[in-house]
Amino acid sequence: MKENKGITLIALVITIIVLLILAGVSLRLVAGNEGILNRAESAVSKSNTATVQEEIELAIAEKTMEFYDLETRPAGVNSAKEYVAQALRSEGGIKTTNGTVKLNGETINYQSTDGKTTATGTYDEATGSVSIAGGNSSSLVPKWEDTVGTATDWTVSTEGILRSYTGTMPSNGIITVPNKIDGQKIEEIKPELVNDWRSIFFEDPGTVTGDYSAYNVSINEIRISNGITTIGYGAFARMESLKEVKLPTSITTIEMHSFLGCTQLTTVYYNGTKEEWNKINIATGAGLQNVDIICTDGTISSKS
Repeated sequence: MKENKGITLIALVITIIVLLILAGVSLRLVAGNEGILNRAESAVSKSNTATVQEEIELAIAEKTMEFYDLETRPAGVNSAKEYVAQALRSEGGIKTTNGTVKLNGETINYQSTDGKTTATGTYDEATGSVSIAGGNSSSLVPKWEDTVGTATDWTVSTEGILRSYTGTMPSNGIITVPNKIDGQKIEEIKPELVNDWRSIFFEDPGTVTGDYSAYNVSINEIRISNGITTIGYGAFARMESLKEVKLPTSITTIEMHSFLGCTQLTTVYYNGTKEEWNKINIATGAGLQNVDIICTDGTISSKS
């Protein structure tokens, strides 16, 4: 009987060891460098690259046909390939189904109309062939331009803290927060009145009376210029139409209630890596708990 118990115990230990080994193998298969998750991301990237290349090739083919339909050909242009190359190098480039493609030297650059997809590659003028090396899918970070503001549109404290927006209503629903106003460097965004329901777009930033501004229900995207380090308490609170925010790598602090009450905010684009994002000092209650953070190397999901 004792011998049987000993054999049973040994078998149990062996079984546990085997299960642990299998668990480790399974984990590597799913999450390792060559695992299912990474292979899936790679497959999506390759699919996006192929789609962009097809889009560019179609646009070039249409431009080629356009050459043969011309009654009068441009001076100095003797072939369809020259006509295409000239168009690619023009200021406007060639319009594709979803964006624009341009040629700079031998490098071809594509950007979608919404700014969320970019790709680069090479163009052989002799053969008219395109080779897209890769780019970002719509799940990665679009580019945006920094801007300089004026005192007619923004209120700034003597310490260089941006207090409020006093400019006209943006027709496209997009506001870019400047990193300089009339030469004064801006590093922090914080409403003058520290209150949960007063953003820098509140119509009366220095008072406790009045309803929240029409800006709050008209602005759907906010872009922060590089150089700004702090999004202060309540800076964008109660922006009820705000859906996207674009943040630079200069951001080091996001204070409490910065995005409180932004009920439609689902996406923050961060122009840095996931590791860099995780180093930002983000206060509990900043209002980003239900927001996906899209970094240059992937997404930090609000559901994770």
